[in-house]
Amino acid sequence: MLLQIHWKVEGLNPVNLRPSDDIVPTSGSVVLEDGIASTQIMLSIIADDLSELYEQFTVTLVSVDGGADIDAMHQTSTFTVRYL
Repeated sequence: MLLQIHWKVEGLNPVNLRPSDDIVPTSGSVVLEDGIASTQIMLSIIADDLSELYEQFTVTLVSVDGGADIDAMHQTSTFTVRYL
């Protein structure tokens, strides 16, 4: 059985309320095949000339196709991009 997991990225503070300015892609889906328990969501940071100390984003699992449910306790993951 294949599971298709749909996700989206959202900004957490006023500096990055538009994650499309900083990260690509901002939504998508990944596929888990039988016997596979995990996968990765690959995001790329867009370099810009804005002076920002850090930006926080959340990746949220939106829905699953293929006969599974999302555990609400583990539906989101937050990450911070720190600039040097």
